Formats: sequence, C-alpha cells, structure tokens
Amino acid sequence: MEDTAFLHERIESYAGYTNDVDRQRSDEQLRAYVGEALTRLRERLAPAGAAGEALERLLVRCEFANQAVARAFDAIDVA
Repeated sequence: MEDTAFLHERIESYAGYTNDVDRQRSDEQLRAYVGEALTRLRERLAPAGAAGEALERLLVRCEFANQAVARAFDAIDVA
C-alpha cells in the first residue's frame, strides 16, 4: 500500500507532495482533517481539566501551522 493511501482514501482531492504548492495544500488538508476529528472527539467526550486544555491546545495547533517548518520542507526534493 502506498504511504499516502490512507490519506487519499479519507481526504477528498488530497494534494500529495509532488511540488511546493501541493505540499502546502496537503498541510492545510491534514490539519483540517485532524482538527475535525479532534472536534468530534471533544464533542463526544467533553473532557474537563488538564485533558480538556490539552485537547484545546491541539485544536489550536491544527488551525495555525508553523510556517517556518512548512517552508523548510519546500527545500526538500521529494522526487
């Protein structure tokens, strides 16, 4: 199975990693996918205290990518 097959099956029009634009789009798509899953988890479990705070921090991280890290991957030749 291709490494990204899981992602292609779950994310409509998953961009992949063939070029800089696709890598940036893939980052957005993955963060959205994970953020939506975490939101459903939060709604189902309604965690409180430290667990709830940790989940909220993860949700914020899904919304705001570290662009310095994303740009570092732009220099990598994935071919």
